Amino acid sequence: DKALADIDQAIRAQPQLVEPYRMKAEILASTDRFDLAIAELERLVPQVDGPVKALLLGRIGSFHILAKQPHKAIEVLNKAIDQDPDETGSLRLRADAYLNIGQHAEAIADFTRLLSQSNEDASLLNNYAWVLATSPDDKLRNGAEAVKLATQACELTGYATPHILSTLDDKIE
Repeated sequence: DKALADIDQAIRAQPQLVEPYRMKAEILASTDRFDLAIAELERLVPQVDGPVKALLLGRIGSFHILAKQPHKAIEVLNKAIDQDPDETGSLRLRADAYLNIGQHAEAIADFTRLLSQSNEDASLLNNYAWVLATSPDDKLRNGAEAVKLATQACELTGYATPHILSTLDDKIE
């Protein structure tokens, strides 16, 4: 509460600065006050453009995910990606949000796009493998690719991350 009071004082002194609002939002989110954190960042969005706007929208999207509001997260993340199509953080969040609500085709499209940019992210590889292996849609499942991606994720983590090993194990059985 003292930190929030100090930040509010900084905002009153220099309301044009972005950083105090961002800091306030992070503190609010760390105490599970996601609605207030979102509101803080939403105040800033109209004041900025370009990559900064995309990053703010991405963070708002992440707060919606943490607040268990995946549909709202996707809506905001779409705006972030429209603002900056090369910002992979928002794309990754959207892929996972799609996965969480069972929109597997959309998740696969985002995972495919992300994988084309980097294949060194074990968590990305794991989630992509999982959806390819478990989607109820026959047209989306691809067991061979799932095993390949899950194996790569295991290799990147030295076969030491239980949930990633579990994904590979589920593919082998």
